[in-house]
Amino acid sequence: MTLDLYGFGPALAAGTFMTIKLALSALSLGLVLGLLGALAKTSPYKPLQWLGGSYSTIVRGVPELLWVLLIYFGTV
Repeated sequence: MTLDLYGFGPALAAGTFMTIKLALSALSLGLVLGLLGALAKTSPYKPLQWLGGSYSTIVRGVPELLWVLLIYFGTV
């Protein structure tokens, strides 16, 4: 059995660029949400501290696979 990739170059390049775009999108969204959560937890205002602590507890307490399933089935 041989592995022949001839003719799949454009599809592989498109897949590579899509993967890079998705990774950068996830990185920027995670950075923004994490920064907002951290700023809320360190805020001098009690309601913001509570909101940041609740967000942190929920996000850290739910397994990643469950997040993937919730996002996938929740948006379809």
